[in-house]
Amino acid sequence: MDGLYGMKNDKLALIVARPSRVRDSLGALLTAITHINTVEQADHALSAIKLAMEHRLDLVLVDSSLPDEEIHTVLTQIKLRQPDTQCIVLADDLHRRQIARSAGADKAVVMGLAAATLLKTIKEMLPQ
Repeated sequence: MDGLYGMKNDKLALIVARPSRVRDSLGALLTAITHINTVEQADHALSAIKLAMEHRLDLVLVDSSLPDEEIHTVLTQIKLRQPDTQCIVLADDLHRRQIARSAGADKAVVMGLAAATLLKTIKEMLPQ
């Protein structure tokens, strides 16, 4: 964990996705948001939940390339522990959007959404 996290206005974002270009792109997008000070990455549900137990998360982005049960587990466990955490799932179909919403995602957006639109959505959900 980065030593800079912990100031009052610091925001911590977590990307839950397998290593990929999508995850790298999401990381780059989040670092462009000035009030997000730290971006962590988790390859699977267990490591994401562990981070949620250790740190207050402000934003969680979940890639729908994870298995359905992992998406459900990540969202339900994080929302159980930190109900104010904003959770967004990048869904590649209607089925995944339904899973995300039933598990507590605040937003389920279509995979391939323009970066500017996703950035706007994140900024609206995570005010300074």
